[in-house]
Amino acid sequence: MRMAVSAALLKSDNRAIWRDALERAAVEVFDALLGIRLEPGVPDDAARIHRHGGSGGRLARRIITVMVGLAGDLRGVLSVSCSKVVAAGITKRMLQTDHTSEAQIWDVLGEVCNVMAGRFKNGPPRIAGSCALSAPTVITGSNYTQHTLAGSGTLKQYFRMQGDLILIALTVHKAPAS
Repeated sequence: MRMAVSAALLKSDNRAIWRDALERAAVEVFDALLGIRLEPGVPDDAARIHRHGGSGGRLARRIITVMVGLAGDLRGVLSVSCSKVVAAGITKRMLQTDHTSEAQIWDVLGEVCNVMAGRFKNGPPRIAGSCALSAPTVITGSNYTQHTLAGSGTLKQYFRMQGDLILIALTVHKAPAS
């Protein structure tokens, strides 16, 4: 069965279902791959991420964002953003090592994002029947902004991992009229 995704994310009933599915995917993937329990972030976290750097539950100035594209029945991008310190911690945990390289961090975060995108689209609930995933793309830096295309809807979920913040965002593009 093909699911019509055109503007589905923008409808409030689907938005709640998708928000729950995104949260479930994030929590399950972090638990299964890393043995880490994610806690939901608070609404205030969004403002702190954009205004501050440093520690204390804020994303540091050096941020890593990993994106996996979605194509087919569901078109868009799933992204995971966190500080370099958090990314290194995730990598050390997954690789069970005390030292990591930048390439290892990129690879591990790409894998986490890829598995999360797969878990999200395959459900439960099954979000998209025929949907391919792109290879992960990694962006690092301290001064960048992700922009969505017109006709897109974005869900942002903030999580706390051992006191630090992780942002998981799903942007869905409106399907063309058939």
